[in-house]
Amino acid sequence: MRGGALLVAALCALSTRAAAQENPRPEAAGPYAVLFRAAPLREALAEIVRLTGIDLVYTDGLVEGERASCARRGASAEALLGCALDGTGLDYVRSSSGAYVLVRAVREMPARGRVAGRVVDAETGQPLPAATVFLADARTATAAGADGLFALSDVEPGRHRLVATYVGYEPAVLGEVWVEPGSPRTVELRLTARAAPLAPVVVDGLTERLPSDALGRGERRAERSTAADAAAAAARPARDADVLRAAGVAAAGTSGAPDVSRGAALVLGVSAALPLADLHVQGGSTAEHVTRLDGVPVRDPVALGRHLGAFSPLAIGRLTVHKAGFGVEHGSALAGAVDLEHDLGAVRPGVVVQADPLSVNARLSAPLGGPGGDGAVMAAVRRSTWGLYDAPALGDLLDRWNQFDPVFTAAWLGEPVAADRLRPLAHTPDVAFSDAHAAVRFRPEPYGTLSASLYRARNHIGADLTAVQTRPGGDRVLAVRDVYDWTNSAGQVRYVRLVGARGLVGARVRGSRHASSYAYRFNRALAGGAAADTAAALLGRVERGRGADAEHVLTEWAAEADGTLSVGAGREVEARLGVERVGARFQAGNAFVAPFALGETAWMGTGHLRGRAAVGLRVTVEGGTRLTYVPARRTLYAEPRLAVRYDGLLRGGPAVAVRAAGGLHRQFVNGLAFRSAGPAAVVPELLFWVPPSEGVAPATALHAAADVLVLPGRGWTLRAEAFGRQERRTLALDVPALLAAPASAVPRDVRADEVVAGARGSAAGGGLRVERAGRSVRWAASYSAERVRRTVPGRYDGRAVAAPWETPHRLSGEAHARLGRGFGASAAGAAAWGRSWGYRHAYYDYAPEALGAGGPEDARLPAFVSLDASVSYERSVGAGRLRVEFGVANALGRTNVYDWSADASEDGASGRPPVPRGLPGRTGFAVVRVSR
Repeated sequence: MRGGALLVAALCALSTRAAAQENPRPEAAGPYAVLFRAAPLREALAEIVRLTGIDLVYTDGLVEGERASCARRGASAEALLGCALDGTGLDYVRSSSGAYVLVRAVREMPARGRVAGRVVDAETGQPLPAATVFLADARTATAAGADGLFALSDVEPGRHRLVATYVGYEPAVLGEVWVEPGSPRTVELRLTARAAPLAPVVVDGLTERLPSDALGRGERRAERSTAADAAAAAARPARDADVLRAAGVAAAGTSGAPDVSRGAALVLGVSAALPLADLHVQGGSTAEHVTRLDGVPVRDPVALGRHLGAFSPLAIGRLTVHKAGFGVEHGSALAGAVDLEHDLGAVRPGVVVQADPLSVNARLSAPLGGPGGDGAVMAAVRRSTWGLYDAPALGDLLDRWNQFDPVFTAAWLGEPVAADRLRPLAHTPDVAFSDAHAAVRFRPEPYGTLSASLYRARNHIGADLTAVQTRPGGDRVLAVRDVYDWTNSAGQVRYVRLVGARGLVGARVRGSRHASSYAYRFNRALAGGAAADTAAALLGRVERGRGADAEHVLTEWAAEADGTLSVGAGREVEARLGVERVGARFQAGNAFVAPFALGETAWMGTGHLRGRAAVGLRVTVEGGTRLTYVPARRTLYAEPRLAVRYDGLLRGGPAVAVRAAGGLHRQFVNGLAFRSAGPAAVVPELLFWVPPSEGVAPATALHAAADVLVLPGRGWTLRAEAFGRQERRTLALDVPALLAAPASAVPRDVRADEVVAGARGSAAGGGLRVERAGRSVRWAASYSAERVRRTVPGRYDGRAVAAPWETPHRLSGEAHARLGRGFGASAAGAAAWGRSWGYRHAYYDYAPEALGAGGPEDARLPAFVSLDASVSYERSVGAGRLRVEFGVANALGRTNVYDWSADASEDGASGRPPVPRGLPGRTGFAVVRVSR
């Protein structure tokens, strides 16, 4: 056949010819054999038609200049045809009539498109991290990053329905997203919060994905606090994954002063040990998790009795606790990470002023570019009011907490002292704290975000304490001056943007500084005349008495760059590279430990590679490795981790999300505790941090975790978790080595490996949390159990014992009710039992002989039980809004025992009952907030 006209005629005749053949020759008949050596393709095809009898249709132009080289024996007709066409760029298709038609081969896959953008709160413009974004008609999904940005690649060209979901928000649906082949498409998905608890919804037969990405972490958010925001907050959901908006990030403590650490302690698996409120994440010590503000480490965020919290509660918008098995993107730490973010969700310009029994707080905030527009700016300050108003709750706490201990008083005096021979005379505490926050988020381009923040906090706590010691040879006045100061400074700048519609890139520069000092002085004198006069004179010269000092400075800075690339449907790769410098210096000494000084500086190269792949629409697999190079040790450390998540529906309808995770976790900047050995100590220990060094390897732990989230019905949430951690290496201060050091008048310089020893341990446990969110009442109850074991350098024959912070059983609950007409009521309670290490922890370091033959597990404390309750009233006043809250802390009036002191007679004989040190009883408080 020749030319296009002949081809059309032949195609029209094919069906007639095929119908007329009652027994057409089958193409598989044969077998056939051919040999073509660079033969013209037209001739080779003619020979195949002659041999096989097949109908073959093509145009002359299609085969012009093409040659065939083929050798086949015992082959079918189709095999001969494919062999002849190999290498020619041609292929064949078979029509419905049985004829073979030659066509140009498809050399490339059809061009695909890409979709990228960001997911934000429609009201505030704040990004919604971990929001699920999917194409409802293409079964392709991804998760937004921490900045709310997402990218979907390998999208089939054409019109699509794009859906974004986030638990606690109405799904956002764009039904007319047109994707061009080979071209990127950028969009913005704005989600509106809804008051009703989320139930699974169906979009075009596709079940909305549940946020299993949120499993393995706890999250709390702040309430909006301007007048306009208050109305919006009333319509917001009571639950967002692991979020309880009613309580927010901050919760009132024993004095009514809201504090972030108490908000974190309401997360399942997290506890705050009183009275310091040091956080413990799933059986880890307070130094085995890292606390970060906008990605910047903040060391030692002390919160004495939830009175001296490190962060202004008005400044923090979101608190997230990453627990066992957390991903490589969340850093290196043995137990977990606590991430705080500044509140940049202003809807319109606003002012908030709040007063509580200890402080005055203020915040200014404003959007940039209109509501939900190009960004926001915020500034917050807080300052203590001690001196103007001495809160009785804090005074009571310090009175109970800062008492003369018979054992350490005897050690400093050089003679036995019985507790009943010590009579408190006067206690004058001194408290001061302040902090300032500033943060801004701005979009210089539609899909680029620039953010920056600064933070500065100063804290001071001290006390002058006097007591009368009754002695046969004459009463003696004892005087102590105890002063503790610490400061934290942090700052960061970050820029992130979409690159096309396939990837995200970002960069951050950050820095922080922590400085703390501890000064302790002790003096004594025979009481001459009135004891009070003697005490006053003694305090005037107490600086000349015996003492102890400690100073610590830690500086950290880092620069890092990261990128996320969408490599296909439901698949993405994330990489980060950075460099860090950590410098630390610590100097300390006391009556038992000769003064020493430790200084270390370390550079580290850091990075991680993480991959995420969706296996269908139910299963997501995430895996990655962190890499840290420590030049001082000439070693590259790896931390491989893996997590698998499942989202689906149980039989009968309840939605369920499951996560299993595990991997290797290291910690390169480790915190150590240097305990005070003073007769009375308002601050029992000073934490200091050491970076990796030539002689000290980093701490290492293996993690395994499982989490389950079930939504059995409207308003109900069930959450369960289990974890296990094998601590192959932890670091601890080698107190026996310090005690054995020779006495010295000046601090001796030491290396880290001389005072830091390796230890080992394990932690395992789990918990269950039940939440119910109704229209007017929201409540939650949690139970957790843990078993934590540690070895202590130089103690207990090397065997593992219960860790000092172990809480074997903990039960907690909270409830919030709207009573109508602006009134509300809240209650929060906790109970803990099974705690050991009942004596002052300094005993176990410096005076183990005072404990007799028993170990830490032989001194079990009675159960701790506490209940706080409050009522509130809120109403509009002109253009502003007023909120007043009155409450009672420890409403049951229970005197909870924190620890004991050992007692002895005047001749030093032991056997007397221990002397308990209790926490404050029932205390009232009030909080007033005015916003506009």
